[in-house]
Amino acid sequence: MTTHAAVAAVLALGLLGCAERHPSGTVALHLASRLHGAGDSAIVTLGHDSIVIHRVQLVLSEIQLAPAGSGECDVEEEEEACAPLEMGPVLIALPLGNGAAPLASVRVPADTYIVFHFALYPPDTSHDPAFLAAHPDFAATSIRVQGAFRRSGRRRDFVYSSDFREQQETGLLPPLPVPEGATANLTLRMDVATWFLNADKTALIDPATANRGQPNQHLVHDNIRTSVAVLRDDDHDGLDAGTAAGGRPLVSPWPAQRDSGRLGGLGQCRREVPRITPDSIGPFRLGESVAELQQQCPRLLYGWESDPDGFPVPTIAARLGGAIVTALLTDTLTTGTVREVVLAQAGPRTDQGVGVRSTLAELERAYGAPGASEAGCVLRIWFTSLPGLAFRMGVPTSRRRECGGLSEPPLPENLRVASVILVPR
Repeated sequence: MTTHAAVAAVLALGLLGCAERHPSGTVALHLASRLHGAGDSAIVTLGHDSIVIHRVQLVLSEIQLAPAGSGECDVEEEEEACAPLEMGPVLIALPLGNGAAPLASVRVPADTYIVFHFALYPPDTSHDPAFLAAHPDFAATSIRVQGAFRRSGRRRDFVYSSDFREQQETGLLPPLPVPEGATANLTLRMDVATWFLNADKTALIDPATANRGQPNQHLVHDNIRTSVAVLRDDDHDGLDAGTAAGGRPLVSPWPAQRDSGRLGGLGQCRREVPRITPDSIGPFRLGESVAELQQQCPRLLYGWESDPDGFPVPTIAARLGGAIVTALLTDTLTTGTVREVVLAQAGPRTDQGVGVRSTLAELERAYGAPGASEAGCVLRIWFTSLPGLAFRMGVPTSRRRECGGLSEPPLPENLRVASVILVPR
């Protein structure tokens, strides 16, 4: 199943019976990498460094489309409403040039689809022996990149091999209608050029330093998570099709009444517990557009919060590994951006192991002496060694101070983190 023709044959057979029993259309599925190259290689350049990429291979499975009436695909719960394109595993090679390359044309029930679901899993020796016999390089491996890293005039060949595993659900914005007898074009795009960027997105890293057990392993995993987009792509260029006039969605998802206290409809974005980094908490990043976040997390909760002056601020929230993360936005346009990210529940932690409920003493051991300020009678601290993150501290009743004196030294060591906040650097 390494060729696109073989994948197409398997996918077409997968829905043939279903399509014969119900009105059906066709989904033409394409792949794109946003790499700029020709022939058998592509080059990513930043500053004086470059990465020459010869091959990018992925093991995909559980490829499904969720219709508007379902809203999600969960293989463990056997979500029958979803249209299965391929249950895999399937080995695919991403195109290295511009535009999108065809993967398969599959008959699906005629419907309007709102979520694209797929999984990246290493093949399992007990469940996938035939696959591993055909592809021994992918034992305990779901992603494999071959190429060369150039720095300071020196070139070093590399093989990046990862056991990255995750179920990914990406919202289709706008929704994808598949009318009876018609063909809808859909592209799965992975921005490979961003995979090997450092945490600040200012330099390339050596891909070999992101292999299993290496220092940049989790950094690249985070970059891969945020590189995924799925879009309607009628001209097969791998680029976004655009938005409604003025950049506004056709129907605003924000409630008319500006009270965002209800979290009953809050959906799960990812089951995995994310790491807290200076520029992201899972898919939530400063400067990210509303459209980008909607693609990363299809089942968001839209609401409002009041700023210190009482003005309403639009928000988006989602569950990540059981914790709720909230983004404060510049506006409700799809082009609006994230201006602050707040985590107020325990679970996610930094590389040094601190997060919500950590003590001031634990923070100081990890990051040194803090700076402190207060606004609106709320104590915030930050660290010069950790730019981009601030910590709102809860003050025990026994150590309560008057507003205006909360940040005066010395701060009580038994203060605990009430929330973690991503802030502009």
